[in-house]
Amino acid sequence: MKNLSLCDKKCKNIEENPVMILNSIARLFDAKARASGVMPEALPHSSRRLIRILARHDGVSQLELAEHSHLSKPTVSLALKKMEELGFIRRVNDENDARISKVYLTEEGKELDRRTFNTLQEIDRSVMRGLTDEEIEKVTEILLKMRENLLEGDFNK
Repeated sequence: MKNLSLCDKKCKNIEENPVMILNSIARLFDAKARASGVMPEALPHSSRRLIRILARHDGVSQLELAEHSHLSKPTVSLALKKMEELGFIRRVNDENDARISKVYLTEEGKELDRRTFNTLQEIDRSVMRGLTDEEIEKVTEILLKMRENLLEGDFNK
């Protein structure tokens, strides 16, 4: 017999399921970020994460971007293509291995990151309003565990 989680036993409806709440928060956060107008509408949803990674680790490969972002390789490929068309990134062949291209933010991409980062910090502050430092630490700890479970999980059991 399948083990029931605490939520399976106690959640009366889907709105009480922590994973569904987390999903809802992520969607609301994205909607707020999009409504701010800081990200061009033409950019895919995944671009914000890729730009943030490149701002911290400029010159990584497409494979490394997929690994860091937890996005699929095709998703990263499509997002990079659009970002390149819009002038936010450039690709340069690796001098040691021509099969690998490194991805760099252009000046336009760096400026987009600065604008986006400031807007997202404002949204973060709004989301965290009223939470104590201890609550923020605890929810961070819990969310990291949940992410790790997804990354390591075998969902066929």
